[in-house]
Amino acid sequence: GSIPSERSTRFEGSFSIEDSTQLNVRAFHPDMAPSPVQTEIFLITDADLMEFNSDVPVILLDTEGARISAASRTQALMHVFDRGEDGRVRISSESDFQGLASLKVRGSSTEGRPKKAYSMEVQDIFGNDRDVSLLKMPEDSDWILYAPYNFDRALMRNAFVYELSNQLGRYAVRTRFCEVYVNTRGRALDQRSYVGVYVLMEKIKRGADRLPIDRLLRKHTESPERTGGYIFKIDRLDPGDIGFSGGGQGLAFVEPKEDEIEPNLRKFVVSFLNAMNRTLRDRDYEKLIPDYAEFIDEGSWIDFHILNEFTKNPDGFRLSTYMHLPRGGRLTFGPVWDFDRTLGPDDDGRAANPVGWSTVRRFGWWGSIFRNPNFDQAYTDRWHYLRRNVMSVQNMHAIIDRMAAELKESQVRNFRKWPLLRSTTAWRSEVKHLKIWVENRAEWIDQQYVVPPDFVTQPGVLAEDGLVKITPGPGRTFYTTDGTDPRLPGGVRSKSAKILSRARPEIRIENTTRIILRSLVGDEWSGAIDGMFVASEIPSLKISEVMYHPVSPLLPTGLDEDDYEFLELWNAGTTPVLMEGVRVSDAIEFTFGNHILQPGASLVLASNPQALKALNPDMEASLFGPYDGQLSNGGEKIVLLDGAGRIIEQIQFDDEDGWPEEPDGEGASLERIVFTESDELSWRASVAEGGSPGTVILPSVKPASIKVLNASTVRLSFDAQPGVLHELVSADDLNAPDWKVLFHWDPIDAAMTQSIDLETQGNHRYFRIESK
Repeated sequence: GSIPSERSTRFEGSFSIEDSTQLNVRAFHPDMAPSPVQTEIFLITDADLMEFNSDVPVILLDTEGARISAASRTQALMHVFDRGEDGRVRISSESDFQGLASLKVRGSSTEGRPKKAYSMEVQDIFGNDRDVSLLKMPEDSDWILYAPYNFDRALMRNAFVYELSNQLGRYAVRTRFCEVYVNTRGRALDQRSYVGVYVLMEKIKRGADRLPIDRLLRKHTESPERTGGYIFKIDRLDPGDIGFSGGGQGLAFVEPKEDEIEPNLRKFVVSFLNAMNRTLRDRDYEKLIPDYAEFIDEGSWIDFHILNEFTKNPDGFRLSTYMHLPRGGRLTFGPVWDFDRTLGPDDDGRAANPVGWSTVRRFGWWGSIFRNPNFDQAYTDRWHYLRRNVMSVQNMHAIIDRMAAELKESQVRNFRKWPLLRSTTAWRSEVKHLKIWVENRAEWIDQQYVVPPDFVTQPGVLAEDGLVKITPGPGRTFYTTDGTDPRLPGGVRSKSAKILSRARPEIRIENTTRIILRSLVGDEWSGAIDGMFVASEIPSLKISEVMYHPVSPLLPTGLDEDDYEFLELWNAGTTPVLMEGVRVSDAIEFTFGNHILQPGASLVLASNPQALKALNPDMEASLFGPYDGQLSNGGEKIVLLDGAGRIIEQIQFDDEDGWPEEPDGEGASLERIVFTESDELSWRASVAEGGSPGTVILPSVKPASIKVLNASTVRLSFDAQPGVLHELVSADDLNAPDWKVLFHWDPIDAAMTQSIDLETQGNHRYFRIESK
């Protein structure tokens, strides 16, 4: 493992290796600097082991005879094998990764089990952390080899919950099932080193592909830097830590570590948590925005609690509980962690019965916040929403079935090594038990809430009769058609809410409408059921301006040029457009909420609304954003979809091939001048630097044709553009400052030819068509 020098053994052509070893090689020349060190990991294996193959990845670890403990780290040689093209893993093939790892036994309550779990740091030859990708997961140096054992004989409880969390939009560690060999005997690696099925998973830590929070340094003693970058946990303390108390809760620092926290940073954290705890106890329930919203990320609290309560986690909220505080942000619960004793486990009766609430669901801060009926209602709403997608029985069973299919072969070897099951078919019974428990638990929780109403007519494009049929819930069913909630903060019924007739449970609507339903029994509301019903006619929305490569010579601190990107949308039709559910896709992603865009009006979708408004303080158009993603400086496709997923329109802009060049980083935007087409001739570079957000360049009128009908009458024809008011004006002098309006044509939804017969009476007069 040492670094080669000129005094090291010289390579003479070939040599033999008798033991597993790390071979470091370096080239020297008297007139040149030494080469970089090249390293190869050689593992001596038994001949029979070379025949081993699996359908899950395999990890080989060899400590060269050293014992692995919980007290200190032990270096190991490592090879990682992933599936080949045929879906099989063979030790005789070339490994996907080889290198050095530092191992330590982990798990405060499971350390004494024969099947050990390990924390693992990948290192370079100098002992420094080495960021690598293992089994196609994002690069990092810190990993966990989790060992499912007696509590989780289905072998998948942790992986299952982490997958649920990721599916519902809350980061949890990524996982891969694998089979592991750990050789500590100092001899050839053979089948005796097999330790069973493991789950390779990420460690909870700060990182671009893990928790993407800012790094907090010792020098960050003032705001805004000191306001975030923390990871905390409610758990047993690490060796040497004393922990701290904040908001009435005992906590421990995860990142930065306790010995890296300056006193004023600790003081800031405690002060923040104490202030947060006071707001959790606020009893003014009719506030539109509760005081605690300044301190907590409500959505993360709800999702974290749902996953722990659904699984009936006996350690949930009081142990293995992680949270983080982003810079300038709010206390965010998660990632979720440690679910081996949940979901009807073996050898722990606390989560055996799917019926009943867990004993810890009101632990600590949760007891205070659940007294707030608005938080409780948001929790109810989220539960019912998740039950229709991620946490539907169908989806949860599909996750379990997929994982079971992956483990079907390797579980046999695992339980041959660790005989925890009574028969060869018992593992299938374990998986079946997990599926039954999940279904029964979800259904029991459903029964604790008022059953919500539901749509018989599925949301989407409206039928011609505009009729939306509904299945009422128990008690009274209320609905709104203006996009607002039938329930106001504090539980009061909204004035906009109407009672659904039980005799004729249906609603007739004419235009695109968002309907929100709730049932009310006594003073308890059901979860909200939300449906978007889209008019059969696709709205006349147009993409009227694109700022895809802005340039700003004086950028404020913390901003870059991409912050000034924007799109402008224009209602070219004759009727208002409900923007609810309208989505911009492909190049960027954004879904509009409840907003009505009047005929002829425009709105602006900005990458950074605050930055764009500061640059254009007089902009009157409605401003939306931020959106996800960035517009390409080289051009790309932008798609506009309605609430039913139908394409309203799409454009493919470019920075070459005839497209205006000035918008590509020279200060101009792309302004649309022809709305019946979307090719390069339909756009121009904006006259104003920075574009004209909120000001639509109205389409010009196509040249008129005049046909003489008789001595005193002519017929004037022109191509009218959609969404524009056209006026016929006249004057006796071509240079006259004021022209008289003779006639106007109201805006239309599609281009068409308009005509009018004019009585000239033999006079010399001038006519023109103007658009407004």
